[in-house]
Amino acid sequence: MMIPRKKKICKSCETEKYLFGKGLCKPCYLRLNNKPINKISQKHKELLSEYTVIRKEFLESCNYICKPNLENCTRKATEVHHMKGKVSKELFLNPKYFLPTCSSCHKYIEEHPEFAYENGFSIKRNIK
Repeated sequence: MMIPRKKKICKSCETEKYLFGKGLCKPCYLRLNNKPINKISQKHKELLSEYTVIRKEFLESCNYICKPNLENCTRKATEVHHMKGKVSKELFLNPKYFLPTCSSCHKYIEEHPEFAYENGFSIKRNIK
């Protein structure tokens, strides 16, 4: 047999309700302790600001020309394809593994990984 729960006075709204946590009823607890989760962590913000500078310099050094030049290519590179992926800070920030692409070519490369590996647009990470 369970012990019945007792109603107590909420510290915030001073009404008699079942308490949820820290002496507060559920509505008061959620109102006072509901902090939104950051969409991007501070660590990732710092990494992205560093990446933005490197990415811009890389695209400028390539004169914004799309290298894959696949079907429907616009020839103007607006995106950077990470040939070895973005799994580590080293791969994410290393221009050695960047490929300047237009959005059309980048989409095709991402959607057809075998084609990308065969044509040198992507590199497998487990092979050194």
